[in-house]
Amino acid sequence: MPTRAKSIMSLMIATVAGATYAGSALAQTQTPAPAPAPAPAQAQSPSIDVSNQKLTNNTVTVNDVNLPTRGYIAIHTTNANGEMTNRIIGYAPLRAGDHKSVKVHLTGNHKAGETLWVAVHQRRPRPLMGARGKGRIGDPFMQMGVPVDKSFQTL
Repeated sequence: MPTRAKSIMSLMIATVAGATYAGSALAQTQTPAPAPAPAPAQAQSPSIDVSNQKLTNNTVTVNDVNLPTRGYIAIHTTNANGEMTNRIIGYAPLRAGDHKSVKVHLTGNHKAGETLWVAVHQRRPRPLMGARGKGRIGDPFMQMGVPVDKSFQTL
């Protein structure tokens, strides 16, 4: 009898072990594989697209603006050599991303044939002391060490 009991016991252990192995194998085939990690987001490059244009209600329309982080689009005046000055005559705050047909209202009077500049600027964490409105406009966004800006003519 002890031999028969050992045989039955061995059979039971083999059955339980086989069922456990089969169950774990079944569980492995039914469990979906984890989804691959998403690719890291590419930082957008700052860019501007503006065309020569007739001002309507003293407003400039910038065709396309792309910002990697929150910032501003600003319209600057031009000096006698045709270079952009630090004087901002209109601006608009923008969130990070791509923006189409951005309208910027200008201060002052502007005539046809005037050269103006569009530039994208970073947002200051705190406004400049005593500055109103433009106080959060920071340094220009740079691309390969050069400010991201573009000139255009008023028609």
